[in-house]
Amino acid sequence: MQRKTLPYLTVLSLFIGICAPTLFSDGMFLDGITYSAISKNMAHGYGRFWEPHYTEGLAPLFYGHPPLAIGLQAIFFKFFGDSIFVERLYSLLTFLITGGLIVLIWKRISGSFKFGWLPLLLLILVSDVSWACSNNMLENTMMIFTTLSFLWILKGEKKNLIWFALAGISLFLALLCKGLTSLYIWSAPLLIWVFLKKQSFSKMLIQSTVLVVSTIIPVLILILFSEDAQNFLIKYIYEQVFDGIANVQTVNSRFTIVWKFIEKIIPSLLLILGILIFAKRKKLHLKIGDKKKLGFVLIALTFTGILPIMISLKQRGFYILTVYPFFAIGAGIMLLPIVSQIKSLKLKWVKLLFVFSTTVAISVSIISWGEIGRDKNLIHDCKLIINTIGHRKLVNVCSDTRKRYNVIGYFSRYGGISLMHSKQSSEEYVILFKNNCLNEFEGQFKKVNIPTKDFHLYKKEKEKVFSYLE
Repeated sequence: MQRKTLPYLTVLSLFIGICAPTLFSDGMFLDGITYSAISKNMAHGYGRFWEPHYTEGLAPLFYGHPPLAIGLQAIFFKFFGDSIFVERLYSLLTFLITGGLIVLIWKRISGSFKFGWLPLLLLILVSDVSWACSNNMLENTMMIFTTLSFLWILKGEKKNLIWFALAGISLFLALLCKGLTSLYIWSAPLLIWVFLKKQSFSKMLIQSTVLVVSTIIPVLILILFSEDAQNFLIKYIYEQVFDGIANVQTVNSRFTIVWKFIEKIIPSLLLILGILIFAKRKKLHLKIGDKKKLGFVLIALTFTGILPIMISLKQRGFYILTVYPFFAIGAGIMLLPIVSQIKSLKLKWVKLLFVFSTTVAISVSIISWGEIGRDKNLIHDCKLIINTIGHRKLVNVCSDTRKRYNVIGYFSRYGGISLMHSKQSSEEYVILFKNNCLNEFEGQFKKVNIPTKDFHLYKKEKEKVFSYLE
């Protein structure tokens, strides 16, 4: 095993070790379980690309987000079946691809693959990165296309404009994954011009125009030539974008997203600080090298992806997931002159570190495999009920259970079950949380004797028909 590849493999094993307890165990964040349920439905013919289907009771047509990431994951369900590890395999693969693109960007900037593991290490120390990988977020797929777009921009800096057109098309694909939060990459040519001053303003303007136009034209083509795409995008913009900005509030301050970013990069900042302290003690040359301007470009690009989120009070930390690769590359480039002065560890120590991290990653993965990591009682009850009543059923629940969106998500993901709410229940089964609110429904129900913990199953008894001859 070569010295060049060992650091990369060590970082990979560290990442898997960090993710494994939640990546390979059952249970996910609400959004992730929702997306996997919709993807699985699409794979089985329930819903189409421009008409994603969630449940009959909630979002029979899902317009919450553009459908590309969901559609790509549906392909995995189509080929690999319905196991809970399908979405986890897909999610992990998105990060492996993004990691490869980060290394290619590093090579483009630094001129070598050497130390390309440094931005990867800085990236995996960001807590939201491992969290997003374990929870099947749409941003995972979008991150591939935003990172790829920036790579094309770097390739086109001194060459023809076709690279900027490819960058725009990549942004169009990012747009179809999670929407407008991907468009901060449009600022990249301007930032390169501001910090590097290697070309004229007019050339930068042309490059930016090609980038923007090649992002927008595919959208216009979809709207003009696909009625399904047109209907979806219009409803998505009105229901998710406009309504989200105007009416949805998840934080009290517009600066929350900035503080969340700072909070999430603290482990990476501590590593950077450790490197600087080590370098000072070893009396290494601490001056940032000639690539510092590109580092400034990447850090500035990071903030162009964060600051627009402040327009809305609807903010979540994972909305800015795609900026972390640029932060990691930018910080890594600025550290490179210092790190490159540090004498390499002896090969046996590098191998020992690799063996240790790999052993930990494999051990944690095996221990976590198939265990229930969160929502234990809910998942236990959900699977037990589905095994009893079968798949693809309409089941009634009372009003308070209908508001528990994670319950809806798990029943949809594991059994294609649609949870309905109607006092005049026509469904054969009713699911109650801790036997509450049975009196909401008309008719006679008998509890099904299965060992559930929190959610109990009731079956509607058939009404007796009396005859005068009896």
